[in-house]
Amino acid sequence: MYRRGGLLTCDCALYNFRQVVRYKKGNAKNILADTIFKHVSIYSYSPFESWQCIPERITGQPVQNMFLTLNDESFICTNDSLTPPCPQDCKCFSSAVNNNLFVDCYRSKLTELPGEVPEPPNKGDKLIVSFEGSQIDLNNVNCHNGNYGWLRNVTTLNLSNNSITASSMAIERLVMCLDSIRELYIGSNQIQVLPSSLQSLNLSVISVKGNRLLCCGAGWIRNWLRNNGSTFIDAADIRCLDGGGGECTLIEYNHCMMECVHLIQISSYLCSS
Repeated sequence: MYRRGGLLTCDCALYNFRQVVRYKKGNAKNILADTIFKHVSIYSYSPFESWQCIPERITGQPVQNMFLTLNDESFICTNDSLTPPCPQDCKCFSSAVNNNLFVDCYRSKLTELPGEVPEPPNKGDKLIVSFEGSQIDLNNVNCHNGNYGWLRNVTTLNLSNNSITASSMAIERLVMCLDSIRELYIGSNQIQVLPSSLQSLNLSVISVKGNRLLCCGAGWIRNWLRNNGSTFIDAADIRCLDGGGGECTLIEYNHCMMECVHLIQISSYLCSS
């Protein structure tokens, strides 16, 4: 189970073994635990406190963790018996401790969101979906025509680093689908304008850093940042492009706003001439 100098995978089998380890540490007399410990001690050259494991690649988890203290929900197992099946070029995992479901499409070749994604069996369970580093385009997303029903139940959605250039209207359609969303990652794309309807989502975490946001018209984002800074995991690093080709820190972009007002005045003058 353990190789000297190696790392374990934080999967369901390891979670069950950890439960035995914890039981053994609290109960000196246990035949099953004693048998397992004697077997493992042949191969292990380190105390359990120093063991580390690597989770399957799910967004937000650190690279490696201490075996005994890792959060229970970080232990997950590959699940190939889902209906509908896991999307092409993706991996699906179930939690070791509950019915939460993870759909990992990291660096997939997908160019649009799949119409169907497997969902957890119970309404209160979490659906965590990541398309990070893929080639997703949002322009065809519309959950009102019977497709993309899973978007209404997804609790965490990662679309970061996809080179998304979707219009504000396309993102607006996505927002209208996200009834259960709690965490939304759309950073490191090519988005210039975000719809103000984002504020209506019940988010605990949002990431938008690394886009090409335009300062002009982004006043509502600045105010949202100032009033809900803890929701943004990268609030101080979100930047926008001003009318002169420069960049501003969005949360402090008052002078860029003046540039925006100046451009609007010029545009109004030209249109009335």
